[in-house]
Amino acid sequence: MKSKKCVLLLTACIAPTAATLQKHVLQRSDPLVRLHDYKTALQYWLNYPDDRITGIVFIENSHFSLAELQQLAADSNSQQRSIEFLKCQPEEVPDGVHYGYSELQMIDEAFDRSLLIQDSDHVIKVTGRLYFPALSKLLDWVSEEYAVVTDCRDFKFGKLEKHYVLTTIFVVQRRFYMDVLHSAKTRMASSGNGLMETLYFHILKPLSLRHPESVVLRFPFNVDPVGVGAHWNKDYLSFKSRSVSAIRAACRLCIPSLWI
Repeated sequence: MKSKKCVLLLTACIAPTAATLQKHVLQRSDPLVRLHDYKTALQYWLNYPDDRITGIVFIENSHFSLAELQQLAADSNSQQRSIEFLKCQPEEVPDGVHYGYSELQMIDEAFDRSLLIQDSDHVIKVTGRLYFPALSKLLDWVSEEYAVVTDCRDFKFGKLEKHYVLTTIFVVQRRFYMDVLHSAKTRMASSGNGLMETLYFHILKPLSLRHPESVVLRFPFNVDPVGVGAHWNKDYLSFKSRSVSAIRAACRLCIPSLWI
């Protein structure tokens, strides 16, 4: 991807509600800890040296103030990127549906409301507390003709099977998102795919089989995050995480048909 305009979309929930914490396991729930995560990631992206990223959209869906993040953007924007901060009033999450419903709502609203996204060719969606040092390498590999590029787990070994899309980072054409993925949250309860990751898998996998030239569900190399996962306080730089990543990287090279 050499000449297209790319906008980085960061999704955030600084202060999860009590109802969310009752319904879902979320070990990293302290708003001040989460705010620090978001500030760390935002500062990284503000200074990330890649001219293809022309703007940053930060959208958040709790009532926590964005003042510290806005001040950080004013003080530390060495790449002089255009920045939008958006607030999203979360809808009630239907029964039997994961809080990924709220994530989908934020992405939809960003595509609907962001002037930066409306003026872009591609959007790089990233979980706002994480950053990905290999993003530029991924953008070097991404063809401008790709409608969506993401990574997934798609395998079955006996009773063990996984079929889901990783939604911490993906690259999508703005038009494709509006035509195919926008309002996907409305299908979560009726389709039985209560997780955002499995919902996206069931939408995108058939399209990838019909249009492998434009719908890509496998990165050719690892694009690992830096940060801490909210569910289990998982440090992506821990020895265990790095060991699993090394095994996965070897499989991509040696057994590319094994989507683990």
